[in-house]
Amino acid sequence: MSWSPLAPQATRARPDRAAITVASSAGGGRLPAAIVIIIRTRKLEGGTFMSHRARVKILAGGGPHAGMLRIEPDGPFEPHWPSGKAVASGTLKLRIDLPHGVAPENRKPETVEYDHADDWIEITLPEWARPSAPAGVSPAPARPPHSISDRVPDPAATLRGAGARR
Repeated sequence: MSWSPLAPQATRARPDRAAITVASSAGGGRLPAAIVIIIRTRKLEGGTFMSHRARVKILAGGGPHAGMLRIEPDGPFEPHWPSGKAVASGTLKLRIDLPHGVAPENRKPETVEYDHADDWIEITLPEWARPSAPAGVSPAPARPPHSISDRVPDPAATLRGAGARR
């Protein structure tokens, strides 16, 4: 009887994994509801500021950049670097508060459009993650078509000389 060595199971990088995805968490437990940005730094060419323990700032776009986020170095956010296999892939997670009007629910990661350079990354948020305009003041309700003002003549109209009130 003889023994022959077995080769370890081949592992491969998953090509279907996008460089940047966006998910949402409904919260619960100790974590509040949030948008979760997942960045696989090894799939990005550039973005060298996204290193272990580097802090970043996240800017929300306005005007023509509405619905976008920009990530730059040296800010208050410290990305979460998971342990295990995620370390080898350079995967990090950023959690931000839900924008106004976005319902807190669990959503699976969704591939998003992005652009980047050595010192910034711009992400276009999915439609469900875009902030809605704050609720404005609703207009005054219109007068019902058959209000009492239409049926009863204005008693002071003759004194004003303006005729019937409308």
